[in-house]
Amino acid sequence: MRWFRRRTTPPLPRAPREAVKILAAHLHVHTAESLVVLTTSPAALREARKALEAGAAARLACPDSRDVTLMPGEGNPSLDPDEGWLIPLPAESREFLSALTTDQPGAWEVPGTNVGVVAE
Repeated sequence: MRWFRRRTTPPLPRAPREAVKILAAHLHVHTAESLVVLTTSPAALREARKALEAGAAARLACPDSRDVTLMPGEGNPSLDPDEGWLIPLPAESREFLSALTTDQPGAWEVPGTNVGVVAE
């Protein structure tokens, strides 16, 4: 009866082998029900956007918080005890982030995934 054991959720994401490292002035991640909310500076978000546009993963780092890796891929965000937050972004989500003007503070819910982004 193999069909009873069919996986209903996508597998957890794995940390990419390589990522563009971005030092953020501040970085905070929290959850709000099923939404994962990433808060960082507009400058860090702009650098992450450039990496994602180039097809690379972006690893945001700040001394007093867990790292956050934004990467091309499918699946749900997860918290890895060693790697920090792993947030896969499908093509639709990466296109949305590419179209953002992140020079000003703002907050957005990213379509195609359960991620929110706050630039402040």
